[in-house]
Amino acid sequence: LKTIDNNGCVSKDSVNITTLFPKPDVTLGKDTTFCWTKSITLNVTNSLVSYKWNTGATTQSILADTTKRYTVTATDKHFCYNEASKSVTVIVPLVPQIGIVTMSTLEKNLIAWEPNKGIKCYHVWKENSSSIFEIVTTINKGDTTRYIDNASNPKSVSNRYALSSVDSACNNESALSTVHGSIHLQCILQPDGNVQSKWNNYEGLAISNYTISRGIKGQA
Repeated sequence: LKTIDNNGCVSKDSVNITTLFPKPDVTLGKDTTFCWTKSITLNVTNSLVSYKWNTGATTQSILADTTKRYTVTATDKHFCYNEASKSVTVIVPLVPQIGIVTMSTLEKNLIAWEPNKGIKCYHVWKENSSSIFEIVTTINKGDTTRYIDNASNPKSVSNRYALSSVDSACNNESALSTVHGSIHLQCILQPDGNVQSKWNNYEGLAISNYTISRGIKGQA
């Protein structure tokens, strides 16, 4: 410390500060990656007085099952504190999405979607008469990502479909995708000779307009 008074006199003084207590040793180990549905325990190796995690926990150890950078601040009996962090990456299977359900040239439902990386296979699900989705086929990695449902009859009934994927890293299956439902158009001849058209809205995409085309007798 240096001071100068009104007369220009200078005075100096100093003090040595010695650290009485070092910071506590707080470690969590190396960053880690593991498969979905599993978890790990993050534990502060030294037993201290208090702990505060960025998850809100205040225990010496916590269970980690979500991709996140976990940080803990630990305090010892001398009120000295230190912190440590560890990144946890959980491999979660990607939920695929159907691109479109349309009608094939053979007048069957065609389900198509874009392929994703890291996928071992896709399961195509179809809603049955009991409103339960069941797997109707499996599309393996490298195959064309489309499926023609030969059991369908889109001219008579609408069907609902969904996708799931199995990842190649952990062999875990994803949740089901957004459900897509095909359109079923009905044309009913009225007593006055006019034709009434009725259809169910396409499910799975936001469709703002529908165009109805009328064929000419004798033409395909």
